[in-house]
Amino acid sequence: MLSYAHEHFPVSALIDSGAAINIIDSNLVEKFHLPTIPCTPPLRVTAVNNQPIGKEENLFHRAKPLELTFEFFHKEKLSFYVISSPANPIILGLPWLQLHDPHISWRNKELTCWSSQCFESCLLSAQPRPCLTTSIENPGTSTAVTLHREYSDLRYLLSPDGVEMDQAKEKAVTDWPEPTTVKELQPFLGFANFYRRFIRNYSTIAGPLTSLLRGKSKRLSWSESAREAFGKLKLSFTTAPILCQPDPESPFVVEVDASNSGIGAVLSQL
Repeated sequence: MLSYAHEHFPVSALIDSGAAINIIDSNLVEKFHLPTIPCTPPLRVTAVNNQPIGKEENLFHRAKPLELTFEFFHKEKLSFYVISSPANPIILGLPWLQLHDPHISWRNKELTCWSSQCFESCLLSAQPRPCLTTSIENPGTSTAVTLHREYSDLRYLLSPDGVEMDQAKEKAVTDWPEPTTVKELQPFLGFANFYRRFIRNYSTIAGPLTSLLRGKSKRLSWSESAREAFGKLKLSFTTAPILCQPDPESPFVVEVDASNSGIGAVLSQL
């Protein structure tokens, strides 16, 4: 999730250890009117064969620092160089990997854990914060504390019942227009993937959509199965369950399923 000036933009990101810089797609910069500053002097960018990447050999602009938020409370400010990269709107290169040193499961293609450095800086928002000093430390402080039944933070709604999607985000996905290009589909899947834990059989439902992003084709081959998956995914978000802590006194159920587009297992309670 990219953020700038109180605006939030769901995007997908590619982690590329072969990239010497962090990159943002020029079309994304234009679409969301993100401010840029000139590169002085321009930065020459080439592939491993020393040939220019894209239409121009030099990079002339970089975006002003943007807030980048990942799942698991990881938040940071990052600057990107602007280049045409429609297949991957955000590319996190070797400098980002060296800074955060995350643990990555190459088999599952997932980022599994952040480094100790991240727990000291980027993940501070996930740590408990003191809400009240004692009367001994500050005699003038009132001992009354107002507790809210519901609390919205970190893109979720927290309450005594459990964790659920923020209704504002629910409305955003239900009002999402049917995509007509690959670049319009990518933000939707990026948004949906952020909340996939709320959707039962998410990978199977989203399979027809994620398959459209495979390969190098820049055209969106929209089909009836993709349209059905798009509608079913939007409906799933509006009926997403509330996630709550398990009850150790109740029985657990392990469910497994597989299809041509996905495989998964769920541990749940009735």
